[in-house]
Order: sequence, then C-alpha cells, then structure tokens
Amino acid sequence: MVQVEQSQYEEMKHIVKVNLCAECGGELTIRTNPELGTLEVGCPRSRDHHGYVEKETWTQSYRRGQGAPLIIKDRIEKKMLPGDTRSALPWH
Repeated sequence: MVQVEQSQYEEMKHIVKVNLCAECGGELTIRTNPELGTLEVGCPRSRDHHGYVEKETWTQSYRRGQGAPLIIKDRIEKKMLPGDTRSALPWH
C-alpha cells in the first residue's frame, strides 16, 4: 500500500490544479507508480510524458489578445483601472 503524508498529497493536488503536461498540454493526474510503490503527478495520456507548465490564466489570455468570457473580461478591465474611478463618473 502506498503511503504519503497529507502535506505531500496537498502539494500534488496543487500541482495538478495549476499545471498542464509540458509535452501535450493535457490535464495532469495523481497516479500510482507500481514499480516504485509511490504516488506521482503525471500525464494520463502517456507515462513517457515528463514535466509540466503553468496553466494560462484568463488575464494572461486576455492580455495576449486571445479574449475571455465577457464576465471575466469585465472583471479584468475593472482591476486594470487606476484607483477608484466611480467618484469621477457623473452618475455616482
């Protein structure tokens, strides 16, 4: 039976949440390595894939001109405004 400390498992869950496979761009999973008797983060498409890259955020995508859903685009644009502009608007 594979045993891993809770902190190690939480770290693996975080890696899976914020990264993708570096070779194919697929979602990562936590899997058992039967040869070593350990848990590892890896690509479910191929055990030969190694490494991972950080997932692109909506903000990064928007800034590159790739777009984002309207609700997310509005939130990004609000955060990009300097200071509180509501007082400068005539209807406030």
